[in-house]
Amino acid sequence: MSKRGQFKLPTSIKYVMFGHSHAECAYNDSVISNFKNLSSSGESYFYTYFKIKQIIEHNPHLTLILVEFSNNQIMSDMDDWVWDDKHLSNGYSKWGTFMGLSAHKLLMRNNPESILFNMAYSQKLNLYRILNNDFNFVDNMGGYRYLPSKNSNLNVTKRMDSIRKHRDIKKVSHVNLIYLKKIVKLCEQSNIKIAFVRSPQHNNNIARDNECVFLTVKNQRFKGVSFIDFNNLELSDNMFKDLGHLNYLGANIVSKKLDSILKSRIPNNDIIF
Repeated sequence: MSKRGQFKLPTSIKYVMFGHSHAECAYNDSVISNFKNLSSSGESYFYTYFKIKQIIEHNPHLTLILVEFSNNQIMSDMDDWVWDDKHLSNGYSKWGTFMGLSAHKLLMRNNPESILFNMAYSQKLNLYRILNNDFNFVDNMGGYRYLPSKNSNLNVTKRMDSIRKHRDIKKVSHVNLIYLKKIVKLCEQSNIKIAFVRSPQHNNNIARDNECVFLTVKNQRFKGVSFIDFNNLELSDNMFKDLGHLNYLGANIVSKKLDSILKSRIPNNDIIF
């Protein structure tokens, strides 16, 4: 399966976006020229690494990999997104076939029961693909998610105060950031430019509480990676679906701005809004 998987994108695609739900809801392929959004909700950098590896290998015409880099992705609980039952089941069913021994050992150490179950389930999925001669992975890798304009409550101060009491914003992810490092190295070794992108977040989003830690991680661990930062882009409340995600109105604004940036140049320096 690993040798027969099809990951080919149209040669007109030069820029590909990867990330979790923030990017999934923010960048509309139909607005951005020569661009493909392959972001997927709940995806940690661990699984994104194997996705990017296949895309780069099968698409040598790409010139830029864009990776969502946001406040919640450096938090310590992001490591749970690698091996808890929910995220392991979703991620391994897609990318387990393409993982090496070290990745399997990591999952086995942290959730042996779930990885054994999902290894068996993954084999069933692979058999189904073989029987149906279906080796196209691109259609199930992710994409832009349209969210309607009606938003949920953007002023949830009491609930956020309760959550803040139980969070240590100074603790950062270990495994998730290791795999972000591996993504950067992979792009460098493949001679493909990489840039981080941060999608807008509502001012009330508690994920922004760790901003100082976030910037320290960026400047110390990923100093050489260009950063397109839309976090403080002025958007009205009606452009957010919730505190962390744009609806289609906000996505249209941000997508046009990213399109303008990409049309003018491939970023070599930070671009802050």
